[in-house]
Amino acid sequence: MMSIEHEVPLHTTQLTLKRYLFRPIYMSFPVLDRLASVIPSRAKARKLIRQFSDLLQAEILTDSGRKLKNGENVNCLGDRLRSAWRDGTLNTKQVRDNLNVLYVAGQENPQLLMVSSLYLLGKYPVSIQLDHTLRRPTPWIILFNFQD
Repeated sequence: MMSIEHEVPLHTTQLTLKRYLFRPIYMSFPVLDRLASVIPSRAKARKLIRQFSDLLQAEILTDSGRKLKNGENVNCLGDRLRSAWRDGTLNTKQVRDNLNVLYVAGQENPQLLMVSSLYLLGKYPVSIQLDHTLRRPTPWIILFNFQD
């Protein structure tokens, strides 16, 4: 049986990259990133960023597109970016930049939503009465007033 690292190199690279990128000192002082030639960990981080970008681009641009059971193409964002690249609307750098932004935004936004929600639920606990009301088995028809 193959390990997960061999099956999903993009995910493995992303996990490794996060260990190098999200260190408190560099988050507090982003100017240190300009010293990549002096700080070996920043040079390694830049190398991993390029490797991640290469893997992401290869995954999207070489994919032939997923098909639905009826044979139609799935119209997802990756398919649209690949089409725009093939017909010349976007060049390779534009596709690569868009893929990186979309991938990071797709990872970080849901994560921030979850963390923020947990914080707010902890800071402003739901009252016990509302908690009991929500947990009580209630027919859905009672919750909504369908009268005009």
